[in-house]
Amino acid sequence: MKEPNFPIDFVVSWVDGSDPKWLRKKSKYQSNLVVDRHDPFNSSIRYREYGLFKFWFRSVEKNAPWVRNIYLVTDNQIPDFLNLNNSKIIIVDHMDIINHKYLPTFDSNTIDLNIFKIKGLSNHFVYFNDDFYINNPVVKSDFFTEDGFSRDTIGQSIIMPIESYDHNIVNNTIKVNQIIKKKKLLMNQAKNFFSLNQGFEVFLLNIMLAVFPRFTRLFDPHTAYSINKSDMSDAIDVLGEELSKAFSKPFRSLDDYTIQFIRYFQILKNHSRPRKKGFGETADSNNVRHIQNILFKKRHVKIINVNDNETASEKDLKNITNLFEKKFPNKSSFEK
Repeated sequence: MKEPNFPIDFVVSWVDGSDPKWLRKKSKYQSNLVVDRHDPFNSSIRYREYGLFKFWFRSVEKNAPWVRNIYLVTDNQIPDFLNLNNSKIIIVDHMDIINHKYLPTFDSNTIDLNIFKIKGLSNHFVYFNDDFYINNPVVKSDFFTEDGFSRDTIGQSIIMPIESYDHNIVNNTIKVNQIIKKKKLLMNQAKNFFSLNQGFEVFLLNIMLAVFPRFTRLFDPHTAYSINKSDMSDAIDVLGEELSKAFSKPFRSLDDYTIQFIRYFQILKNHSRPRKKGFGETADSNNVRHIQNILFKKRHVKIINVNDNETASEKDLKNITNLFEKKFPNKSSFEK
């Protein structure tokens, strides 16, 4: 497999949910927000910071030294440890990319869907949440093909609603069905959808769901996303005025679209190519043993997502920090 010869940037979004100034601002806009403790849609856990972010930078330096620039998207916040003298790091404030009439925002979907506006961003970039870490060495071709197509899991799935966020996935899927004829797409992209390289689970889902006339959902791996900036701009144009309604609300709402729609759009345009099974894996913060297993035993897993779980104890979080310290013991050039 030939390596791409074009530059690739990383974009990562981050918030320090313990910052008093940020908390005061959030509280001002949160007075009318109803938060269901059983539904993490707008739970405070989405903003929790427990000291792992420096390991994100260590994982990048160790496992993806070829990255051109790292764009850190924040709300007027900078991590205390960050070395701003490193020429690869560029801080992007929400004000730099989001229309001021939609600010402040505490909605990760609004933030995600504006990252293509980052000044100087390469046309090919990889988007990370701050809880996605590069677990093992990666090369450019793990994210893009030589001719610029994104690497992704190209498959179908089913929505099994359990929380408010699932409304957003429905919104994505409705728009997909409005702009594409499923049967024609599957015929034209049979090689992509029915690739066995993606694993038996994805292959079986594609076979089973092919009989339905419309998409019930596309497969959503929880990992870093390879994005073509031009495609993202086109996808945002397709959503059009529908985004204004979503962006105008400072917190997540049922009207939101998500970053997954950008993936969907690239797949619909035949601008994505199948990725091998097992590229990324998620482990909850209340399952320290699972995290340890991925970090030290699963050499094929390139991206680990440590999904914060509200039941994780202080002991769990401390043990996770110790595991990451063992995995990435060396201070990176991104740190002071």
